[in-house]
Amino acid sequence: MQEIINTTSEILSSQEFLESVNKNRAPDQHRSSGFLCVLKNNPESKDQSPLILQAVGLVPQNKKERWMNMSQEKAFRLLNSPTHIMTSFETRNPEKDQTGGAIRAGDYILSFSGLTEAGDEQLMRLVAEKCKLA
Repeated sequence: MQEIINTTSEILSSQEFLESVNKNRAPDQHRSSGFLCVLKNNPESKDQSPLILQAVGLVPQNKKERWMNMSQEKAFRLLNSPTHIMTSFETRNPEKDQTGGAIRAGDYILSFSGLTEAGDEQLMRLVAEKCKLA
C-alpha cells in the first residue's frame, strides 16, 4: 500500500503532469494535491473500509473534508457498480456531485479527488500502471 501512496505523491510532484492537468486553469486555480482512497475490489467483502484514505500533497484546509468525501464516494460508487464498469466516470452524475476519478485496477479500486475530474482519473491510471496493478 505504501507504494501506491508514494507513487501518487511522486506523480503529483511531476511538473509535466501538473502542467497537463492544470493547462486550462488560471494560475491561481492550479491544483497539486488531494485525497487518495483505495478499496479492495471485492463488493462481496464484509469489510469495505478503505485500505488507504490519505491526503497527498498540501491539501488546502477548506478543501480537506470535501475532497476526502468525494474520493470515498467515487470509490464506493464504483465498487457497487457492475464489474464491467471500469471507471467512476461511467456512472458520473454532476447534478448529484458524482464525478469521475476512480478506476478498477486489478484487486483494487483507486480513487482521487483534488485535481480536475479528468486529472483525478489520469493520476489513478498512471499510479495503476507504475505499480503494475492493472
